Amino acid sequence: MNIHAIIQARMGSTRLPGKVMMKLFGKPILAWVIEEAARAKLIDKVIVATTDSEPDLQIAEFCQRKNIDFFRGSENDVLARYVDTAKKFSSEIVVRITSDNPFGQSFIFDELIKKHIREKNDYTYSRGYPLGSACEVFTTEALALAAKKSTTDYHREHIGTYFIDNPTDFAIGCLEASEKYSFPQVRVTVDTQEDFKTAENVVKKLGDNVSLDRVIQLFKDDNSVFVNRSVTQFYPNERIKMAYSVKIPSSK
Repeated sequence: MNIHAIIQARMGSTRLPGKVMMKLFGKPILAWVIEEAARAKLIDKVIVATTDSEPDLQIAEFCQRKNIDFFRGSENDVLARYVDTAKKFSSEIVVRITSDNPFGQSFIFDELIKKHIREKNDYTYSRGYPLGSACEVFTTEALALAAKKSTTDYHREHIGTYFIDNPTDFAIGCLEASEKYSFPQVRVTVDTQEDFKTAENVVKKLGDNVSLDRVIQLFKDDNSVFVNRSVTQFYPNERIKMAYSVKIPSSK
């Protein structure tokens, strides 16, 4: 069974252009993401799915220099890009990781993959972990079906949402964070300038050993490091908000 991490990456971003190549501790955010995906015990191959637009040539060239497998596809149709990437590399299970999550955790990736296989799911996601520390898992067949049926721009850009909005069509599983790791108020994704400043603050405190245990302990000890505490996550409808989020305690 080919279990492949496919990392979506592009230079365009509404709130923070070029973020995937911004540097933390001397290396691009994309490099952090690739390295953590490669640490997962159950992932066979790491692939970067970038776009065929001119600005994203530098992502392709970065992958070439680092000997990382990559694919260039549609800029706006992320779902089609994933399906095309999976087809090229004969992926059977796709682990979707986004390139703006420098502090993703390989142990969570493995737990999600195990749950996905054990329950024979089409789609497996998580809830409760710090935002940006987890991933999503799909079967390639389910992605292809979603690509065939999905018609809205939002579903084709945020591919897991199609599954949440059409739960009767798929076998869906959710990995709930244990009490130890249930800190949804901690935001370690990089989508805004405040997020990037937070990531810089974290690596200044922790260096390049950014384990989830250390991030959570840092938040408990001094949450002023997390200057993105007021940044809110957008959800397009109540169903998706309820699926992906839990009640978040005050962090102020």
